[in-house]
Amino acid sequence: CPQARQLGSSTSPLMAKARVSDTIKFQRNELIRFLTEHMTKFCQSKGCDKVIVATFGSIASGLDTPTSDIDLVLKVEGSIPAVWTLSKDEGSAIKPRCWNCGLMNHIARDCPDAKRGGRAGEQSMKAAETTAPEGQEGGQGVLEPGLQNATEPLLQEHCSADEQEEQLELKIEDKDADDESDDDECEIRVDKKKLLMDLGKSLRYNRNRRIDVWAIVQSRVPLVKITDERTRLCCDVSMENDLSLYKASLLRTYVNLDRRFPELLSLVKFWAKARGINDASQHTLNSFAYTLLIIQFLQTRDPPVLPPLQKEHLQYNGRTLVLPPPIARIGRLEVRYYGSDSETRDKAVELRGFGSSNKSTAADLLAQFIHFLANEYDFEFDCICVREGRRKPANKEQFKHKHVAYICIEDPFDPSDNVARSVTEASVRKIRLEFLRANHIMSTTGDFGRVCGFPSTSSRGAVQAQVSVATPPLVSGLVKPGNAPSNQMHAKTAQKASEPARSSKQSISVPQSSQSVPPQSQQQRHSSLQLQQHQQKQSAQQQRNQQQHLVQPQQFQHQHQQQQLQHQQ
Repeated sequence: CPQARQLGSSTSPLMAKARVSDTIKFQRNELIRFLTEHMTKFCQSKGCDKVIVATFGSIASGLDTPTSDIDLVLKVEGSIPAVWTLSKDEGSAIKPRCWNCGLMNHIARDCPDAKRGGRAGEQSMKAAETTAPEGQEGGQGVLEPGLQNATEPLLQEHCSADEQEEQLELKIEDKDADDESDDDECEIRVDKKKLLMDLGKSLRYNRNRRIDVWAIVQSRVPLVKITDERTRLCCDVSMENDLSLYKASLLRTYVNLDRRFPELLSLVKFWAKARGINDASQHTLNSFAYTLLIIQFLQTRDPPVLPPLQKEHLQYNGRTLVLPPPIARIGRLEVRYYGSDSETRDKAVELRGFGSSNKSTAADLLAQFIHFLANEYDFEFDCICVREGRRKPANKEQFKHKHVAYICIEDPFDPSDNVARSVTEASVRKIRLEFLRANHIMSTTGDFGRVCGFPSTSSRGAVQAQVSVATPPLVSGLVKPGNAPSNQMHAKTAQKASEPARSSKQSISVPQSSQSVPPQSQQQRHSSLQLQQHQQKQSAQQQRNQQQHLVQPQQFQHQHQQQQLQHQQ
């Protein structure tokens, strides 16, 4: 049909531009290598035994575009410097002390001199004295009956009286050290804010690469934002985000099953950014929420395109696949899905043909997805559950964050986490109207350029122009700070250039009389309102241009007459 041909021609250049070039991949790998080496050397110079830097997010999952930021997670293990530790109850940094040797630069479980059953040295004697109970000097006291009965025969058989007393003292020290070490390990934790602030200073004053650094430590997730001045690539560094690593691995498995999934996601993200409904800071849906929406949509097609990789029992090719055991536990959460370990990775490879019976292209799935958002998905009563592969009734009391759940999208590993918790009452109406508008244009014309809000009806050139604006330049030389915009600034510029001027009240308000009108009438009314606003904008722009052309010659003529008069004088 004409709509399908128009949709295919308008989306094909965008999918081509959304592919990441080899040059951008090389620049990303170079920046990641530099940051990894610098952060590892910095943390080790401060006393950390083990430093791990890993990528997560869209790049690690294979869902990245040329404008995607780099997401890095920093993990420090082993001995932790004193200035980077906090107690459980205090808000200021404290110095942890090892209960084995008494030193102040590590905790007991990482002590290199810990020798159970042997002499711990003079330092451990002092530590035992400070932890001895009242009425006991130098760690001497009465053993518990069980420990005393177990050690008396051994001491009487192999030791003299003096040696027996000495070994009893060491046993007491070891037992007290074990008790205090457990308490010490429970109370000590890493001060992420202090560590990231020091790391930001170190990166800001490095001499090997010119980068802009901002340490944002007051947010819910403290992080360091980095922009490379040469390539204009952006990077976010956070800490101890193990669950995000597994999320990226799960999404990578979905990407490997069917290439239509990342292609559809790139189209949806492009449309959502152009219409201003892909920014959690503006109380709309973030990219991860759209990713889960698309996965759940592809799981429920007939026939389905993607399988539920976290379902307990999965039917495929006449066989029943059983979910593997957990590969990790993060608190009370279990990480398990098909392809998570080496044993089930072969099963995930077999699932690559799961959606072969569905012959829809990415452009066809885009039209179906927008129809799904506008007509099938009920914001108020449905909850997106990728883990089970279905939409289930929304239970808004299950989420851990204190918020009103206007849209319910479960995290794939944590059912109590609502990915769409940033949405408000006003923004959910805006999102809903954008879904209805996109469905109306898609079903009538199939013009993806008009769906994104481009003024030109020939969307092929408009899409190419928009993509060229949103793609960051590949600068080979150094750029002075502040001259070149970052990736986020490119996205904001593209968003402002693509959005038609419209009243915010008109875009989100619904007339009281339209509540009883059928959904199709509401879609037509909203589309006509958008068209009128666009025509008004074009006519106003033409009037301003005409006035400008009339005024400028008069100004130039007046200036020329003044110059001639001065010359004659």
